[in-house]
Amino acid sequence: MGRRPRGAIPAPASGPALQAIQAAPLLKDRAYEALRDAILRLDLRPGEPLTERVLAERLGVSKSPIRDGLIRLEQEGLVRSTPFKGFEVAGLTPEDMHAVFEFREAMELYCVEAFVGRASDARLAELEATQAHQRRLMEANEWLRAYEESRFHQTLVESLENPVFLAAARVVQAQLRRIQNLASTIPGRLAKTHAEHEAVLHGIRACDVAAAQQAMRVHIRSVLEDTLRSSELRRITSAGVG
Repeated sequence: MGRRPRGAIPAPASGPALQAIQAAPLLKDRAYEALRDAILRLDLRPGEPLTERVLAERLGVSKSPIRDGLIRLEQEGLVRSTPFKGFEVAGLTPEDMHAVFEFREAMELYCVEAFVGRASDARLAELEATQAHQRRLMEANEWLRAYEESRFHQTLVESLENPVFLAAARVVQAQLRRIQNLASTIPGRLAKTHAEHEAVLHGIRACDVAAAQQAMRVHIRSVLEDTLRSSELRRITSAGVG
């Protein structure tokens, strides 16, 4: 296979540009990461067909690593395959979102309980630090960084130090990330999220499991409700598919 020129592969009329992959080592892993990032960023939209030949051309690789990547993404629930039709980006319907958030709520309520019961002072300091970091970025009007650099929920999950739980959480968080990226476009949502995180942290500081869990429940349901009402969700799920 001949080498393609360096830089981004130009976008076809129906899709965004994708960055060409240059290095051969672990090519299938890099193809997987490139596709995964494009799905999570919503550059590849819910329901969009994923043709191996087209993706291979846009990433500058053969079809083999593309197929490997699509199979891995299907296992994560980010891609779906249909007999005689091939692969497509998994949908993002209200039913899909309710299913993800139902699991998320159960997972994070348990994380809060476990954090209050056994997290170290260092873990609490880490949670405080990520909240303070986000506050400083918001005050500086660096809204994108404030969203992208927050590790509030990751800190809660990682505090369990349970590899089985972490593996399950990673699959859910991959699907959740698409919804969070969508929610980040809603005016006022980030400030609301920060205040809701502060309420969770207040309960944790007080070692009040019930209060911290209720604050987390309110936060999770608030994000879901705001996202379901957003015009951006309608645009993303209805435009450019097919």
